[in-house]
Amino acid sequence: MRLLSILCASAFGALFSLSAMAAPSGLAADLRVGSPDVAIDVRGDFIDHVQWRVGAAYGDQDTQRTFRQKEFGVEWERRELSAAFEIAPFNNGFRGVVGLTYDMTRLMARNQPTTQTIVVNHHTYPLPDVGGLGATMRPDSRVTPYLGLGWRGALPVAGWSWGVEAGALAQTYTGTVHVSCGASLDASECTRLQADAASEQGRLNHSLSKVDWVPSASFGVSRSF
Repeated sequence: MRLLSILCASAFGALFSLSAMAAPSGLAADLRVGSPDVAIDVRGDFIDHVQWRVGAAYGDQDTQRTFRQKEFGVEWERRELSAAFEIAPFNNGFRGVVGLTYDMTRLMARNQPTTQTIVVNHHTYPLPDVGGLGATMRPDSRVTPYLGLGWRGALPVAGWSWGVEAGALAQTYTGTVHVSCGASLDASECTRLQADAASEQGRLNHSLSKVDWVPSASFGVSRSF
């Protein structure tokens, strides 16, 4: 992933060098909805067939996930700032997007047991002995590359256009497991539960260590100035 970040940064540098003598023009504002829920961008012309854009994206999503035979409710808070170049090599609406994203995403998972016992690191505990079990996952790197493809077409109103885009950003995550002991658990068993949770954290981080391409898709409208 670091190599991909370096390549994206190099592409940025090359495009900035090529556009250093070009006066920015053709400013436009975009409002996109999809995944993340809402994104707002400002963009402008750099050189022929290339536009710059900067923006922010915000989204929340609740879902259910299974990890090691345990059901979790997952709250996904997606917060992103981005800078990208849109490259349109043909005389139509098609464009490729290469950029960098400042990723402030946070995933919070909380165990939702379906039985009266819970297994933590191969040890079985009665449900009242475990006050709570969950995890928080955050990106390893705040700055991560983004690649996408899109299409933009004109609307029958002067200065307005529509667009669609699908892409993905490359990311790895680190998780922290949280556990609390129930009131009925004695001190030695509480210590073992906390040690078991630490072992589960090691397994979680091992599963999160591979690069994950986080997808996004959106539809939006643009207003040119």
